[in-house]
Amino acid sequence: MSEPLQTSSGKQSNLSLATVVVQNPDLLDCELDEDLVLMSIENEAYYGMNGIGKRIWWAMATPVSVQALCEQLQQQFEVDPLACENEVMNYLNTLLVEGLIHEV
Repeated sequence: MSEPLQTSSGKQSNLSLATVVVQNPDLLDCELDEDLVLMSIENEAYYGMNGIGKRIWWAMATPVSVQALCEQLQQQFEVDPLACENEVMNYLNTLLVEGLIHEV
């Protein structure tokens, strides 16, 4: 079992496949060409997403389980289920500790 991801702010993440996540509604977003740019006033930071990250972001417009996100990606792309789960979990952990998504 992996250690919880933690940032210098002290926030921790313990996501599982059963966890339900949703976008932080306090963020501003804008699509620029193929990229998505998010702005967090609270963090005083900009974040960029493209490709799969952008797809995952839009899938979290409404609450969705991590398992459902992985299943959607596995249907859309030829990807090993375990590799998909690991990559999605790592990505979501990063978004969570940065405050870009919330657990429901």
